[in-house]
Amino acid sequence: MGAAFELTRQIDHLLDVERVEEARRALSQPLSESPDSAELLFLAARVETVAGSYEEAERLLHDVLAHAPEHDGARYLRSELFRASKRYPEAEAELLGLLRDEPASATLHAMYAQVMFETLHVEKAQALVDEALRLDPEEQLAKLLAVPLAISTGRMEVAESQVSELMRDAPDAEAVSLTLITYLNSRGRNREAAEVARGLLRARPNEPEILNLLIELHAEAHWSSKPLAPLQRFGFGASIGLWIGTVLVLQGLRALDQPELAGLFGLTVFVYVIYSWVQPPLIRRWLRRRGF
Repeated sequence: MGAAFELTRQIDHLLDVERVEEARRALSQPLSESPDSAELLFLAARVETVAGSYEEAERLLHDVLAHAPEHDGARYLRSELFRASKRYPEAEAELLGLLRDEPASATLHAMYAQVMFETLHVEKAQALVDEALRLDPEEQLAKLLAVPLAISTGRMEVAESQVSELMRDAPDAEAVSLTLITYLNSRGRNREAAEVARGLLRARPNEPEILNLLIELHAEAHWSSKPLAPLQRFGFGASIGLWIGTVLVLQGLRALDQPELAGLFGLTVFVYVIYSWVQPPLIRRWLRRRGF
């Protein structure tokens, strides 16, 4: 019993610091000695999950549940693998089975809410988050999901206050908020991303990186930045596309003997390029002086 506990603790530590190969080596001999041990197979499945080897992790979980059909840890992890693989019906079925056994589990309600949110069942996701927080007001996943749910329903003030609360109560939630900002920004939802960043700044007022991030988001969301939206969203790829497109259009106009149109088009592209260089630093400087 003591050796098993010590091995679990060792694997937990190695996974916390993402030393996957060392975790695999630590499990190699125990598994060769006890290949049918449900607990060892479950530890191996956790290692493969962290490594991103979902198919191997699922195979190991299948073996775990063949030996121990009611192994809750394996069922929880399998539902997460289904969700990560976007196999949402299977994830939902697994979670419903777990909820039948543990109807008062705030964590399971939050995990089910995440599946519903990712499949765009926003109202159901909100109801599940509300129930999770009723069962346990400190349920971390439910508190994190409350932010994008508030954003998706246009309740920006609620989202901002929730981000601030998360930053105060759970410093590691900053990484989640930054991921959410990146997600929103990648989809052109810069105003929503700025509201999340504002909540971060309120909780971390002395961090210049967050202030700079907020300024950048407000700059991208400003009306004067709308002409630059393709460049903002697609970056270097958009720049390459602009130049290739310009060359092709100019060649086409010249082939059609339209020098005036070619000149006008070239001048327009030139002005646009200059604008893309000049506007971003100017708007950022203006926002910094104006404040928020």
